[in-house]
Amino acid sequence: MLDALDAGQRSQLRACLLGGHLGAATLSTGAEQSALVLASLIESGGEIEGARASFRRHLLRWCARVPCAVSLGTLRSCVRIFFRRRDSATAQANDEAALRSAVIGACLPYDDARRRALARALARVTHRDGRAIEAAVFTSELAALCARQPDRERASLALLAARAAQHGEVREVVDGAVQLALFKDEAVDLQHDGDSVLDTLRLCVWAFVRHGDVPRAAFHAATAVGGSTAAATALVGSWLGVLHGEQALPHELMMTVNDEHLLGPSNSDVSVSSRWDLRAAHASHGWALTRNLRSLLWWSRAHLLPR
Repeated sequence: MLDALDAGQRSQLRACLLGGHLGAATLSTGAEQSALVLASLIESGGEIEGARASFRRHLLRWCARVPCAVSLGTLRSCVRIFFRRRDSATAQANDEAALRSAVIGACLPYDDARRRALARALARVTHRDGRAIEAAVFTSELAALCARQPDRERASLALLAARAAQHGEVREVVDGAVQLALFKDEAVDLQHDGDSVLDTLRLCVWAFVRHGDVPRAAFHAATAVGGSTAAATALVGSWLGVLHGEQALPHELMMTVNDEHLLGPSNSDVSVSSRWDLRAAHASHGWALTRNLRSLLWWSRAHLLPR
């Protein structure tokens, strides 16, 4: 599938993954699930049912490594996958499906029908709520538009991407965030706790439109709002990575990216090949489990034990 991408599109795909977890000391949930999505697309050749089945397998293996930041809804979905339930979706409206969907747009920037069908199919592996599913479609659509029309106004890109979403609330949130970015001096009512994908979209679209000309400023704006901003920086980073390229991403934040485990060689002419060295998706289970249990132990000591 990646063989169909030219050198520029491969570079955009790499930048999308890099931007998706800037500033994280370890791979975030969104970054890891993005790698699972990419592995599924490569294995299936972009065929929808094949990608869905492959993603279910990868998600179950990933969940078995005890990732620290996985949501309860995704855990329930993995239990259903383990028991071979065809419908593994749960009634959650968080932002996990949206966070992992930008890579679909970077892989398929010109195939509108297949891109949207894949975004919906992979989102429905874990989500049943229409807002979460259509937010995933919007995320992939905006990434594709950033790849195809990098010189277009960012507000226009966001509004155009919103047309692909078939849920009215998603379109209203995007339109409101664009208006806020264009006509308000301050970010008001943007703080969120990460429980709703609509809150995440509102903050991300605002930061993308208002500050997206300078990625460092966009990341700062997203984190300065307050609340749960890890998802916001990941999503904004994915879009801006595709829009501006890897060279525009903040160098000091890129230094925290474990390039060897996510992207293979740093030479972009080599790293995105037909093999792509997907060590994030096919890493040693023992190594990943040990890493995650160690992180869980440190989190428990910091937050649960009396001081």
